[in-house]
Amino acid sequence: MNPVSIHPNLFKAAAAGNAEPFKKDIRRDEIESLLTAQTKNTILHINITSRKRKNVSTKFIEEILEICPSLLLKVNAKGDTPLQVAAKFGHSDIVSVLIKEAKSAQHGNEEPERGLKLPGR
Repeated sequence: MNPVSIHPNLFKAAAAGNAEPFKKDIRRDEIESLLTAQTKNTILHINITSRKRKNVSTKFIEEILEICPSLLLKVNAKGDTPLQVAAKFGHSDIVSVLIKEAKSAQHGNEEPERGLKLPGR
C-alpha cells in the first residue's frame, strides 16, 4: 500500500467529522493510505487535531474504525497513534473510544497493545 496525499475535500470532511465521503466510494485500503503530505496524519489524526472543543461527538471516530480498524495503530510522521494524539490534546472522550476499540481488537488477530502505549509509559 502506497501512501496517497489526501484530497482537500476529504481533509475537510475528516476535520469536520463527516464520515459520509469515506463510506461511499472509497475502499478500506484506500482509506488507510490517505495521509497528509508532510505530517503523514491519517483521517483520524486530522479529526482529533481539528477539534475546537472537548467532548464533541465521537461518532466519526467510531464510524471510521468500523470501516478501517487498522487506522487505530497507524502512526504519523512523529510516530504517534491516534490514541497518543488524543491524549496529548486532552480528548478523554476519544481516548476512551480508542481504548475500547483496541480492547475489542485484542480478541481478534490484531495486536493493539502497540497503540495503547503513551509516551513516557
